[in-house]
Amino acid sequence: AASLVLSSFYFRNMASLRLAAIASNVMFIIYAILANAWPILVLHCLLFPLNLWRLVELHNLRRTVMGSSLVQVPAVGLLPLMQKSISKQGGVIFEKGDTADHVYYLLRGKILLQDSKKLVTDGQLLGLTGVFSNERRRTDSAMCLTDVEFGVIPALKFRELVCQDPMLGNFVIGAMVQRQLTLCQKSEPIQIDDSLARVWERREAGSHAA
Repeated sequence: AASLVLSSFYFRNMASLRLAAIASNVMFIIYAILANAWPILVLHCLLFPLNLWRLVELHNLRRTVMGSSLVQVPAVGLLPLMQKSISKQGGVIFEKGDTADHVYYLLRGKILLQDSKKLVTDGQLLGLTGVFSNERRRTDSAMCLTDVEFGVIPALKFRELVCQDPMLGNFVIGAMVQRQLTLCQKSEPIQIDDSLARVWERREAGSHAA
């Protein structure tokens, strides 16, 4: 059991680490029962379901990424790691130049990337470019064309997940490449309500004045 704990420090893959931890929990539980070591038994009886749950979470995340397209990912695996938030029509999620400290997953509604004139719809991740850029700054501004509901995950946590799960890393690279290819393509102009256009113009005027 102790050797399994020691070996877990050498694993770089999170799934392997969790499997070693679960095996260690089982061995320590058997040892504690035979040796009547009740504190050890209680400890590992608590750690076993925790490690098992974390392994299931990681498996769900991997399955989510493998079953997704390059631009859309189901919320099954990622949503438990996110905090839900809402914004009204005309609201701004972030502005160009802001610190890129979160990644967003759009659950419902439509968001316009103001500079690139690209539309973000249900099931898409938002904010990847800024989070993974050297400057950690937003490269575009995001405005809500409708009332929206989205999940928010801290940038540091998201980068940790990418390092822990190669499949998620592959997805992020694919999504960023796909976005750059989309930016190079010509698209139909997006119709914006006059009221939203005026809100945006006033916001831009205020930022220039500041």
